[in-house]
Amino acid sequence: AVNASMGAEVSFGQPFRPTSIDIANDNLVYLYSKFGYNVGDTVIAKAAGYADRFTVVFRALGQNGAPTGAEVRADLIECNYDNPAKFIRRTSWTTVDLTGLGQTYGILMDVETTQPTWPKLFCIDNLKLQD
Repeated sequence: AVNASMGAEVSFGQPFRPTSIDIANDNLVYLYSKFGYNVGDTVIAKAAGYADRFTVVFRALGQNGAPTGAEVRADLIECNYDNPAKFIRRTSWTTVDLTGLGQTYGILMDVETTQPTWPKLFCIDNLKLQD
């Protein structure tokens, strides 16, 4: 699992063109989004509600290590429905097209979420690059 509380970075040392990566929800984030988390009567984290999101953001990095402005977004949890039964919670690996990042010296991965008490965790696998 990737802990993106401060952003997680992969540096290549030379330019590559990322083509894809597989991502998945961390079990803890999935469970928080579905059930919330309480300690006694104190709500530590709310379950997902209408308009809540958990989005992984991939940003291309230039040779100097700074973001270039190119980014790709992928939702792991999306709750834009009135009926909680229709909420999208990814339960398996999802392949994300990274060709929109173009040539890059690395990737900065971060999470944007409407629920600040959810942990910023997600899983990655199978990063594919072209030179």
